[in-house]
Amino acid sequence: MKFFIIFPLFFLNLSSLSNTSYDTSGDKPLNPDSSRTEQYEEIEILDKTFFFLEKGHGREPVVAIWLFNNTHYTISNIVFRAELKSYYEEIPWVDDEFGYTPQEWLKPWDTLYFEINYVYNWDWDNPDIDDAFAELNIEILSVYDTLGKMILQNFSPEEDSAGQE
Repeated sequence: MKFFIIFPLFFLNLSSLSNTSYDTSGDKPLNPDSSRTEQYEEIEILDKTFFFLEKGHGREPVVAIWLFNNTHYTISNIVFRAELKSYYEEIPWVDDEFGYTPQEWLKPWDTLYFEINYVYNWDWDNPDIDDAFAELNIEILSVYDTLGKMILQNFSPEEDSAGQE
């Protein structure tokens, strides 16, 4: 007596067999070599905050970021631009670019929480900064895979239109 096992094909996701990634918001293919802003929706900043830790030597400025990697890439390094300003002033206290390399790579569809302490950075440790009134804006500038290849880069519409004139 022979038994046949029938594998239900409707459980097979055919898009996972191809080499193309799809944006879940519109099911359109993403080009990994493209530098369009839409790709940054796939590296999501879930939460970000700025606060001071009170230490024995004084206060220690901390930037905390929670990320979600909604791509098919394993991420080894991310470069950010951070702007810290008060709710009641236009000029930011801090406008800084920094990179972060996770101790363990950020795998596809994983989340990552990390804190960056700015103990000896005068901009972040400015005595005029009041963390109760601080607004932190974070922007991803570039993302690198495990081979060090830049896979995503921030795209500015102003730069693109200026280059076409």
